[in-house]
Amino acid sequence: MCPSQEERGFTLVELMVVVLIIGILSALAAPEISEAMMNRRMTAAGVRVMAIYRGARARALGRGLAQMVRYTQIGNSATVEHWEGNSNSCAASDWATIVTTRAAAPTFRRMLVDEENFSTVGTDWERSGIVLNRLNVTGNLAGGSIAPQVDLCFTPLGRLFYRSGGAGPFLDVPNGETGYQLRIERLDLGTGSKVGVARYVVVPTSGTPRLQLMRDP
Repeated sequence: MCPSQEERGFTLVELMVVVLIIGILSALAAPEISEAMMNRRMTAAGVRVMAIYRGARARALGRGLAQMVRYTQIGNSATVEHWEGNSNSCAASDWATIVTTRAAAPTFRRMLVDEENFSTVGTDWERSGIVLNRLNVTGNLAGGSIAPQVDLCFTPLGRLFYRSGGAGPFLDVPNGETGYQLRIERLDLGTGSKVGVARYVVVPTSGTPRLQLMRDP
């Protein structure tokens, strides 16, 4: 007795055709999926850096102590560290002791509040080709003549000060400058060329740090 139409299943040929179609569609969609995942990772990197600066500003306002975020250029990328001061003043906080004795002196051991490293080989950022760079006042990458280390200090009154080279007095942000900028970009791991749309973390002279997406010319 022949099976009815309702009882009839799929033939092997039909199943193979379906599998082939799924494989073709997956292959076509793979680049878009990969690009979307990389764009999400780029945004996550920007949000992470922005959160460090935002956290420093909010902590200064909330705890009444100066907060310093140190940017250190290492190779083609950088590290960002958030340190808490031992005074409400950027100038009066003993940053040299705080930074250099965190592993030894109990008083300063917990003053490293937050950090992120984009430069170490083997990190998720490095494996994705994501790098962090700071910009000069013209919006271009800061050149080699500019100190590879920059400290931004937030006070409990919401003021922002800066210094270069990791030492010396903190200075007011010069008049006419709208703020401090960092750029998160992705480099092709094979060619080293830039890929996708860069993310910018902007730390204004007053107000809350923010994340922007801008396509480079």
